Amino acid sequence: MASVLKEQSYEALIQVGGDLFAAFFVGGLLLSLVMTPLTYWGVKTLVIQYRKASEARKKRRKENRNCSGSIIKM
Repeated sequence: MASVLKEQSYEALIQVGGDLFAAFFVGGLLLSLVMTPLTYWGVKTLVIQYRKASEARKKRRKENRNCSGSIIKM
């Protein structure tokens, strides 16, 4: 960064930009390597729970339609 202020050239600016790009890329890569497995299992658990709850709701709705459709005659 000091070279950009000292030289004030595009070459120095491109050099600093390349260094910053590399640092962000490596940091993002490390973060994704750590977080991907953790979030995969968390999201998988949530999806399984949602699907079970959704199936239970569909089953209850179907049972309620069958029960409410019958008319009791006296």
